[in-house]
Order: sequence, then C-alpha cells, then structure tokens
Amino acid sequence: MSSAFLEKINNNKDPRFKEALHLENFGTTINFQTIFICNLNCYFCRGSIKNIDELSKTKTMSQNNFELFINKATDYGINHIQITPAVGEPFLDKGIEDKILFLENNDKIKYYMITTNLTQLKEKHLELIKKCKKLYLTVSIYGYDKESYIKNTNRDRYEKFVDMFNKIGNIFAKNKTKSLLELNIRCEKNFDENFPKTKIYYKILSLLKNKNISVNTGEVYNTNRADNLKDFEYVERKKSGICPFGPGDGGGVLPNGDFLFCAFNDLEQKGKVGNLLTQTLEEIYNSPLWLEVVNNQKNNIYKGICEKCSETW
Repeated sequence: MSSAFLEKINNNKDPRFKEALHLENFGTTINFQTIFICNLNCYFCRGSIKNIDELSKTKTMSQNNFELFINKATDYGINHIQITPAVGEPFLDKGIEDKILFLENNDKIKYYMITTNLTQLKEKHLELIKKCKKLYLTVSIYGYDKESYIKNTNRDRYEKFVDMFNKIGNIFAKNKTKSLLELNIRCEKNFDENFPKTKIYYKILSLLKNKNISVNTGEVYNTNRADNLKDFEYVERKKSGICPFGPGDGGGVLPNGDFLFCAFNDLEQKGKVGNLLTQTLEEIYNSPLWLEVVNNQKNNIYKGICEKCSETW
C-alpha cells in the first residue's frame, strides 16, 4: 500500500479526526459490544466461527445496562466510546436510536464511534445522524463491485449498500450533519493507486474532497479472523508496546457486562477480567489479569491470545 497516497488524500482534514481517533486517546476510550448479531457473514470476520451462538447467550445490550455502563465509564474519566467494533451490526439493535441520543446528550462524552455496514440503516437513522454532533461514523466497504462484495460477505446486499452509501455520503458532503465520516476499505485491495477503478472508487474520491470525510484501508487483516485470507493484501509487522486494540483501547464490554481486555479478537472470552454490572471500572482495571497483561505488553511480552494474534501496530 502506498502510505503517501492515503496521506495525500487525507491531508488537511477536519482536526477533530485526530482528536476523535481512539489511538490518539490512550486511557480515555472503551469499547461496547452492544449487539452480537450481524446480517452479513464476512469470511474474514472473527464472528464467523461456528460456536458464536454458544459464546454469547445475551445478544443485545439493554438500554438500562448501556446507560449504567456508560455512567460507570464516564465516572472513571472515559470520554470516547466505540460501539460494536468487533462482531455485530449496530443498526440491527432496535434500541440504537436511544443509545445514540443518550451519548449525544451526555456532557461527559466527547465522541463516540459507530462501525456499520450500512445495509440496515433506515430513513429514520439518516434523519437522526443529521442531528448528531459527536458521532464518528465508520462505514465498512466490503467490495469494490457487486462480485467482490458478495464474495466477501456471503450476502447479496450490494445494491442496498450502494443506495445507503450514496445517501450517507451526501449527508456528510453537503454538511447536513456536524459529525465525522470515515470510509473503511475492507476488501481484497487496499485503497491506493492500484484500487480497481469502479463506481465505488470514484464515489469515494468525490467524497474525500470534503474535510469531514476521511478514508482508511484494511492494510492489516488479522489471520485469526478467518481460515483463508490468501486473496487479501495485508502486512504483518512486529508488535511493540501496549496493544491499541486491547488494553490500549480500554478493553471491551459485552452485552451481559462481561469485560474483556481485548475487545477485538477475544471472541472465545479467554481474557475476561471482570463484569461491569457488578464492578466499577477502577476495580476491573486493577484486577490481576488486566495488570498482568498491561505490564507484559509494556515489556513487549505477548502471551495467550496475544501471542497468536497477528494484529500489529
């Protein structure tokens, strides 16, 4: 991938992007897995393992628990929230509107990120997004044309995606919202000079003329997420320091309150360090396993699920 290409097209963007990105806010962010259901079946997704139903009996985080968890997080000093970064489509959650409004109206929250495949958005969601001021919306783009989209997602939802992609793009391009939009390329080709010159490519380029829209590329694909990624362009690099997808990202809260030190790749929940229903965030962050993992990673020691993980930074 040509980093110069991305740097050029992402140059002179809204400074809020840097502020909002969780990697720039170590110690102030946390992940909430609000739903364990997705309408796609991407073959590289960590959620494609066969026993996902057994691993999470509670599929959706209730509004009451969500508010409880958020309040506990902000009491600790958290001000950046990520919604469903690992498995699940947030807009399948019938209570997503209430969750968004709660975050919007919470003075202690600076930004919140929602990652979506767009295919479950409805007009009411678009109208709500227009009113948002703190939202950092990340749109996953799983194909550069219909064929690649179906191949990667195992679902024929391309037309729905394109329709909603055009609508959401226009909202941000015409400044009908004060929020930020990131286009996240998650298909075989990285977004660089060699990306297939399809309609999606030219649409992305046109949207990137706006300061409130940026693009990211799936340069690194974690080989833990699927059995076969031979068609994907990904780069493996050496790990160093605290993982920004694990403890460095604040860990992750599951729908039932279980707290994992890794919000992204610990689908089998081997890294459970507590439960936010019954504990404070301070208690969880002082638990033996959390402290052990953090101290190990500070010294470039990666054990258990971290040892096998190919997520790099």
